[in-house]
Amino acid sequence: MKNEGLSADIKVARSEGFGLDVAIEIASGSTLAVLGPNGAGKSTLVAALVGLSPIDEGRVELGGVVLEDTDQGVFVPPAQRGIGVMFQDGLLFPHLSVRDNIAFGLRSTGISKGDAASRTDVWMDRLGLTDLAERRPAELSGGEAQRVALARAVVTDPRLLILDEPLGSLDVTTKAHARRTIAEFLNSYNGPALVITHDPTEAFLLGDEICILEEGLVSQSGTAADIRLNPQSRYAADLAGMNLFEGTAADGVVDVDGHDLYMPAHDVSGKVIVTFHPRAVALHRVKPEGSPRNTWKTTIAHIEPLGDTARVATSSPLALIAEVTTESARSLELVPGVAVWVSIKATELDVQAVSVQ
Repeated sequence: MKNEGLSADIKVARSEGFGLDVAIEIASGSTLAVLGPNGAGKSTLVAALVGLSPIDEGRVELGGVVLEDTDQGVFVPPAQRGIGVMFQDGLLFPHLSVRDNIAFGLRSTGISKGDAASRTDVWMDRLGLTDLAERRPAELSGGEAQRVALARAVVTDPRLLILDEPLGSLDVTTKAHARRTIAEFLNSYNGPALVITHDPTEAFLLGDEICILEEGLVSQSGTAADIRLNPQSRYAADLAGMNLFEGTAADGVVDVDGHDLYMPAHDVSGKVIVTFHPRAVALHRVKPEGSPRNTWKTTIAHIEPLGDTARVATSSPLALIAEVTTESARSLELVPGVAVWVSIKATELDVQAVSVQ
């Protein structure tokens, strides 16, 4: 059946003074990452979409079917919405095996035991869980448990997939592998997907579009590039505005599209993600003396004022964002087209492996 995506306009009021007022659209085959700090309303949004918390005003439509409409008095119960959810802690049933955890949702829909077993086997094979089929959750690693949770969320062929902080409980090494697994799955998923996170790296890598949620309201939405270049709030500038690149690491150097970045340690190799804050980037009109190894000449592509600071976009060989004070931008005469030198200390770079080698 054709999946026509998600359209939701949700207003929820809370007695403690918090309110959620969000409108989102997700096309089929597309992933929206909702990024926001704790208390922004991310969990309230999930509860409203799933139907666990009825909305006070608005409308939710999924795949051409109205799930909730306060004007028309429509409310479809959670079990009938066709939404798969993968929670941060997995929430696996401790007394059930991997196989039975995955099959639980299928069996609750009333399909035959044989069909449930067949579909469960398909997803265990696809996510590398066949050898773990009879284990209990207590016998699984964090990454294995996350794969089981993902399989359980998608085995019912949901019309909408929600991943709620899917990597939040994992260590760095396990997180890299799990992130790759999720990214590969999302690339093949033909329905709308929603990723809830407070981690900008996850948002940028998993989302086709990003929606920033602050205090119950959408403060900004767009592609990762849109938000990096022109953040609309301090939160967006500090977290979503980070510089993020993918490259290949070897012998303490990361190759990013032919440009070398020297990293602080030599114990990471292979495909990596490099992140650093715009405030870690120093700009100079002449080559600095005794400069860090990460120093190169470039030109200013764009300048965006942001209060008492300015965000400066540079051009090749590595297009990045620097954040400087308005006074510094003025004294350095930073305008588009001007040549500058960039310098970044190796210790300011955060380098993470993309997958387990």
